[in-house]
Parts: sequence; structure tokens; C-alpha cells
Amino acid sequence: MSTIKPETFVLTIYDGKNGDGEPVLVYEGSADDWSNCFIVHPSGFDGNYTLRLEDYLQHVVAKQLAEYSETLTGYETIIKYGNTMQIKHPFTVHTVCTFK
Repeated sequence: MSTIKPETFVLTIYDGKNGDGEPVLVYEGSADDWSNCFIVHPSGFDGNYTLRLEDYLQHVVAKQLAEYSETLTGYETIIKYGNTMQIKHPFTVHTVCTFK
């Protein structure tokens, strides 16, 4: 991961591909909080989705983007009656950052 970190950031995660409506998760912080957002867990069907943001965040800092949105896929693994199923779900991730 890049050693560049934003001075401040707001990371907002929306349910679905459009980024409309109420966010499901919001993270705000400074450079010290940045690494806490590499993997996040929005609520899912039977637990939580796993949404890996490391590549997304690496792109944001490498380009030093002040504002950026992208649709990413979250995964939830469900085990019922000995069967394992993985559910995929789209999330829109929107980031607003300030850099020095």
C-alpha cells in the first residue's frame, strides 16, 4: 500500500450501483484512521458482507483524487444445512479526501 495518506477523508458506502439513498456505512477520519477502512463489513442477508477496499483506496491515494466513486462487489458466505453459498451484492463507494 502506498505511504501517501489523505490528510482527511470521508468514505461513504451505499447499497446498490447508483449511490442513491441513505448510506449503509460512513467512515470519517484523518491519515491515522485510513488503514481501518481496507476491509469493511456492511450488513448482509444472514450476517455481514465483506467489502475489500484496499485496491480502491490505493487508486484514490496514487492519483490523489479529491473525490471518487466506484461500484464494488461485496461477498457474504452463508452456510445452511451443510451447504455453502456465496452471495454477491453491489455497493457504491464514494470518497472525498484532502491531501497536503
